[in-house]
Amino acid sequence: MKTYRFALVLALTSMIVTMVATPTQAALATVASSSISIPISGKVTTATDTITLSGSLAVKGRRILDIDFNTAAHEFIRVDFSGVSAVGQKKVSYVVAPATVTVWRYFKATDTIAPTIVLYTSGTSLSTAAAIATPVRVSITLNYDMNTGMISSGTSATGAVQ
Repeated sequence: MKTYRFALVLALTSMIVTMVATPTQAALATVASSSISIPISGKVTTATDTITLSGSLAVKGRRILDIDFNTAAHEFIRVDFSGVSAVGQKKVSYVVAPATVTVWRYFKATDTIAPTIVLYTSGTSLSTAAAIATPVRVSITLNYDMNTGMISSGTSATGAVQ
């Protein structure tokens, strides 16, 4: 009888330890991923040229709910500028850098991010590009569905950095 009780206590202890140590699905962070293509167009005037930007921004968003640490929801946003072209009035082609921008923020229904990109003449070496680069502010407004955490719409605007 004593051996039976000992085995029962050992089995119950093992079950309790396993239940406590194994996270349940509800306690894990939940992620909602979405993407959207946002058209971009605008002009930036420099001392030597007027540059026209056109194309589209590929935006990927991820809302993250972390129940374990009871923190507010966050959003991870990645903007890909590879679909953007920049051409000057003098028919000079410009390179858009950086190719991607990543932002980590608190999640909210409408969010505006304003990364700065730089334009430099195609064919310019990277060592001299910083000296002649034209900074451009791109304002991107994203609207989210608060129930699903998905991006529902977005807009963009460009302007010179003051």
